[in-house]
Amino acid sequence: MESEKIIHFFLHIPKNSGTTLNSIIQNNYFNTFKVSWDKNDQNHSDNIISLNNNDVFMKYDIVRGHFPYGIHQALKSGEPYSYFTMLRDPLSRTWSQYNYMCSDNSYINKNPDLKIYLNGLTLDQYCREDHPLVPNHVYTDNAQVRYISGVGDTKPFGKIDEHDLIKAKQNLALMYFGIVEDFDRSMLYLQSVLGWRKAFYTRQKISSRVNLKPTDKEKYILSSCNHFDIQLYYYGLSLFGDRSCSISEKKLNSYRYKLEIYRFFQEKQKYSKELIKKILRYEKYNAEV
Repeated sequence: MESEKIIHFFLHIPKNSGTTLNSIIQNNYFNTFKVSWDKNDQNHSDNIISLNNNDVFMKYDIVRGHFPYGIHQALKSGEPYSYFTMLRDPLSRTWSQYNYMCSDNSYINKNPDLKIYLNGLTLDQYCREDHPLVPNHVYTDNAQVRYISGVGDTKPFGKIDEHDLIKAKQNLALMYFGIVEDFDRSMLYLQSVLGWRKAFYTRQKISSRVNLKPTDKEKYILSSCNHFDIQLYYYGLSLFGDRSCSISEKKLNSYRYKLEIYRFFQEKQKYSKELIKKILRYEKYNAEV
């Protein structure tokens, strides 16, 4: 008897290793639906739900993107689904977000007015005040509670409360998830519960400012906009510890050994492709001379 199809929703919280996880998703799912972050796009989560098109995800194995919990409401009643996501230390996540917004990246460079505006923002201002000019800045305020509770950006900056935290904990308990700070164990856990064929990866989108560490004063500032996220994170750590306790150190070390071999051959393949390109350019140059 054929097993019932389950729609998987990857809830991609920004700066939570989602790009790296997306590379694993591409190796394990054939038909992927990407939810848009643009509210004017029909594939934005709010628009998908409001259109009430129960067949929108019918031909897909997985739905991924930056969207809050709740997009499963677009499914037919009773249709099976699961959510999975990654949690990250809230101070590290917000620090990474701030540095990304202040870095010399392609997104910021396409928006010169935004770049000028951001250059004038201190970390204290970025974390404690609302900045409507900064896209999705509301998610600086307890982003993980916003995503996992389903509140999203419907509440203004600074208005997340205890009720939202409770809802986020309830939803998290129903989801599969990993911990960014325990990434390899998380991949083994997600592989086991989601049935992935393989869970090897290479790190994606490593920031040029990755070695910048916050001072004690900056950590205090970062905590100011993450009061509820911190509580959710520690709840998640405990829950994940219980769920992943069957993953032994021996199994983890074996995975890491295989991961190193995978990365070695990925680098060799990458080098070979670059070498072929150089040879072709050289031959083209000689033919033109």
